[in-house]
Amino acid sequence: MRLRQISIEGTKVGFADAFTGHYRSSRMLARFLELAGADVVRSGATTPAMLEAGTTLASADFCVPLRVYVGHVHRLIAEHPDMGYLLAPNVLSEDGASSTCAKYRDVGGVAIRSIAGTVNYIAGRGFPRVLSPDIWRLGPLEARNACYDVYADICGWPGAARARLAWPRCALRDRFWPELAQVEECARQAYEEATACDPEPLARMGAHAERPRLAVVGREYLARDATVSCDLVRWFARRGVSVITADDVPRSELRLDEAEGYYDTHRELGAFTRWAAQNGMDGAIVIGSFGCHPDAFQTDHFVNIAQRLGMPAWPIRFDENSAHTGFHTRYETMLAFLEHRRDLRL
Repeated sequence: MRLRQISIEGTKVGFADAFTGHYRSSRMLARFLELAGADVVRSGATTPAMLEAGTTLASADFCVPLRVYVGHVHRLIAEHPDMGYLLAPNVLSEDGASSTCAKYRDVGGVAIRSIAGTVNYIAGRGFPRVLSPDIWRLGPLEARNACYDVYADICGWPGAARARLAWPRCALRDRFWPELAQVEECARQAYEEATACDPEPLARMGAHAERPRLAVVGREYLARDATVSCDLVRWFARRGVSVITADDVPRSELRLDEAEGYYDTHRELGAFTRWAAQNGMDGAIVIGSFGCHPDAFQTDHFVNIAQRLGMPAWPIRFDENSAHTGFHTRYETMLAFLEHRRDLRL
């Protein structure tokens, strides 16, 4: 059976570089669409205007990372009125053993409910179609299936067409469904890129033992977002500190199978805190969002783990009203402690 549309070449898809956009599975799907020929437009780094828009449009019950996500989607729609799709995966789990926060599981719906009316009023057009594949586990097979689902959704293929994936790769399948080979190859490459760990941060740290070493224990959408975290990572890096996050450590070194916890971040960040204490880090800053339910207990929990293992640690919580000046003063005090620990280590 031939399907009418077999290519997504040139299809414009928006992707928010915030909140669940930092998950490996989300990055994989965005990269897959790029490799498959779609025009993927990204929202980029968070700006104060995006934070303000998200805070204005989203519910007061949302944590600041989720409000930031709404601000990113609002920017995408405003700057790309011809955007036909929004990629917003429902990340339920990536390891198949733990659960994500409930707010991760309907980010597309959150965006629609928060800004659809406003967008219609301003632009006089409908909300882009949301691509929301469910992510239950991130492995090669699951990645291929998720990529296929997104591709099929854009092409309008019926659900029954997924049965074609069960056919082993052969000349007959390539003859009837040549698009499957492209989907599988693009999915393979996107998966490998998204799950690879950049060796440079750890290599630089090892090559510069004289630098203070700081572990930033927190989800990537906080650690890597300079606007929300008051420039935390870059502030220390500019002052000669080796800054390491959980994403910089190979998953095999974190030994996640030995970590416990209901939430995925509970397991990952607990494992990273242990790794940091056992691998010569001079201290840790544990970051969280003031309005986040898991952070209400996780932030202090990780500080306690670090201190029991002999590593100094400080908790910091951010919200949409965070002022850079006050936090930078605290960063300066923490830097002095890190430098003292560095001297003891050397």
